[in-house]
Amino acid sequence: MGGNGLVVKARRVDWKAEDWRDLLLNCQEDGNGYTVCTTLAGEHAAQLLIPPGETPYGMWIADELIKSRKSQQEPKQLRLLDPAGNIFCTQKIGDDSVALKTVRDPEEEGVCQSTLREVAVLKSLSHKNVVRLIDVFCSPREVVLVLELLETSLRQYIMQTKHEKNNVPDQLVKSFMRQLTVGIEYVHSRGIVHRKLHPSHLLIDKDNNLKIGSFSLARRVGLGNCQNSQEPHELVACWYRAPEVMLGSETYCRPADMWICGCVLGEMASGIPLFPGDSEIDTIYEIFRKLGTPSEAQWTGLSELPHFKESFPKWLNRPWLEIRNLSEQLGFNGLKLIDSLLRYDPTARITAKATLQLDYLISS
Repeated sequence: MGGNGLVVKARRVDWKAEDWRDLLLNCQEDGNGYTVCTTLAGEHAAQLLIPPGETPYGMWIADELIKSRKSQQEPKQLRLLDPAGNIFCTQKIGDDSVALKTVRDPEEEGVCQSTLREVAVLKSLSHKNVVRLIDVFCSPREVVLVLELLETSLRQYIMQTKHEKNNVPDQLVKSFMRQLTVGIEYVHSRGIVHRKLHPSHLLIDKDNNLKIGSFSLARRVGLGNCQNSQEPHELVACWYRAPEVMLGSETYCRPADMWICGCVLGEMASGIPLFPGDSEIDTIYEIFRKLGTPSEAQWTGLSELPHFKESFPKWLNRPWLEIRNLSEQLGFNGLKLIDSLLRYDPTARITAKATLQLDYLISS
């Protein structure tokens, strides 16, 4: 590297955006298991020797973010992983393209709890139907997650087929639903509730493989198989929120995730969300209009929920045959599944493991 050369052995914790500038020139193996990365640091050229088993992703990420800020151009926005976050699509690194998700908390120093939670959960999961975490890069002001890159989200897929005046094909609805159920059964079996499932966080690759993403609200369940749900600012969008959560249940359990799976199935089949309220109470009324206003007889403990009121309007249950084209798209077995997923009483709601034994998914 000449007289200005500088060689640094660096581990992942040492990769900080402010330490390196301008351009990561190249990365190559040195023959001894180390990866040699050449960059410019201020006025000096520098080499980093990345130990065996580590990766150069962190340095590459820092460089890409610095370059984008210096040029005052936003990196290419990746629409699919988290519409509310900052996610960037990378160029190829070796043979792979990856997605970068940057997380910042402008009101706090250090790393926010939701980011730590997401990293911890993703590191504990390894499944074909869960998005893979490749690496993590930290700086004092932000964390960057390096994730596998997928083509689109289920929400975008549904919107695109609707724009083309088509429905998601029946067999593909079955395939997506089976993959979602297999993935969530694995997540639940690992003692985790997701709490943020909805079509924008279900990702699809070019071969129509579906993977569950966005674990920032995930929780590990205790012996009672539940977690405290009193975090209204964090819970899933109300269109997909289970009725027990909206009515003030103090706990969030696996059945709340299964309710969301039912909402996703209905949206794939009909092309629009099942319960599109413009507020939490409006969403509750949307649920009641379709499924009927619940009673204590069908949902033990309903009257004890803090937000339930005897004065709620009384609607009768509407048959699925009357709700858009669900019957035509799902058939008898599909309607049986959605009915099992969208039961008011969480204790009567079907589990992911049991869902996989139903005829609708066995035939997919």
